[in-house]
Amino acid sequence: MTHQHQSTSSSVSSVRQLRVCPAKGIAAVAVAILAAVAMTGIASAASRATKQTPIMAGTTAPRSSTSGQSSATGGGTMEVWDWETAADEPGEHVVLEDNLKIWNKEHPKDIISETEMSLPDQLAKLPLALSTPSSAPTITQVNEGYESMGRLVADGELLPLNSYNKKYGWEKETGLSPVQLNSFNAKGSELGVGNIYGIPTSGALIGVFYNKKILASVGAKPPTTWAEMVKDFALVKKAGQVPIAYSSGQPTAYRPERVWTVILDHYALPQLTIGIVDHKPGATIETKAVIESAATFQQWGKDGYFTPGYSGLSDTAGLTQFTSGKAAFFIEGNWYASAIITGLGSNAGFWEPPSTTGGPDEGWSIPKYSNDPSLAVDFINLVLSPQAQTHELKVGDIPLVAPTAKELAGAPLLVQQVVKGWQEVVRNNTLVPFIDWATPDFINQFYANLQALQAGRMSPSAFAATMESDYVSGGG
Repeated sequence: MTHQHQSTSSSVSSVRQLRVCPAKGIAAVAVAILAAVAMTGIASAASRATKQTPIMAGTTAPRSSTSGQSSATGGGTMEVWDWETAADEPGEHVVLEDNLKIWNKEHPKDIISETEMSLPDQLAKLPLALSTPSSAPTITQVNEGYESMGRLVADGELLPLNSYNKKYGWEKETGLSPVQLNSFNAKGSELGVGNIYGIPTSGALIGVFYNKKILASVGAKPPTTWAEMVKDFALVKKAGQVPIAYSSGQPTAYRPERVWTVILDHYALPQLTIGIVDHKPGATIETKAVIESAATFQQWGKDGYFTPGYSGLSDTAGLTQFTSGKAAFFIEGNWYASAIITGLGSNAGFWEPPSTTGGPDEGWSIPKYSNDPSLAVDFINLVLSPQAQTHELKVGDIPLVAPTAKELAGAPLLVQQVVKGWQEVVRNNTLVPFIDWATPDFINQFYANLQALQAGRMSPSAFAATMESDYVSGGG
């Protein structure tokens, strides 16, 4: 989640239908390019779309059509598939809701049907659904990496977007790196080259949220180093409070993976994960850094740093514990910022470790059997428009079209911390790709192995060996 960034909430899909009357070595190269994007503050969306009044959360504003290819005739249906659920992606959920309303105003004769689904649903449903004209949606979000996009490209189920990218200048708006990370060769066997198959709209990274009030109450300070954070865990635990809001039950947002990857990023150089995801010769998971990170992850559980009974708690339960002020830390993706601001307000803070996992959020892709690619193109143009990108910032997400200094200064402090954290890691070339992009089924194998590790059924060295075996058998 991408996006990823890989987040999910519920295995139950929800569907809404709306009709309105008129009135998120290529990885190393990509990270370096993204740093340049963050430094220069690209805002070229304005060159295509007319100037608009920024929209606020929960509102809409009129805007002129960016492509106008479909609205002239109308009478069609656009089916949108996404995973922007309110529980898991609260900020993106609000942005998407408003974008759908705006799109409807521009296409009054068309009907739009939206289906939300979890990541497991997406991974299971897309390959079959996209294989026939009768079941493919008009447009869908697709997770980057081999687990989803690579598989769909290999099966010939996505349209290359190169010609649209050239016509509308999407790459100039998002920056080169996010587009490269949504590109594959025609066989789906090499990430970051060949055709473009997805257009992301926001950035995603894993970091450490903290509750300022709880830390102050136990004599701790907001962390600025790894050692300080771990010391804070111990102080919070000694005071009889919960150090880390955590859950690993069902439905899952793959929270165990988020926590473990933050630990791995502490022990390993970015090149380790980059090599694994890029399938570089000699890349291996069975390393000292992976074993050390597994041991630390396991030890945090033994030390009582995680929420009691975490194995039976859902993703939402873990989030709620933190937003209700019952835990000091929450190690997760920036996409939870909106919910955290709502719950904790100015008591919430965010620390970005020097090296961290992140990348573009899941991109928007057009299936080969899309009933109307021009409608899908209209929608991509909309979500990259200045007003939509400003809205991303207002709800706590990281817009790929970099905000101006004035826009950033007007955002909540927590959001400023998140965006500055993103800019810092890309500037320092320490943004690490999500490791589960490595093979088609790696995310599920990864999750199962972490569960076994945490339950004491697997040693850290066995965890590393099993992950290596899964990686090799999966095509790594």
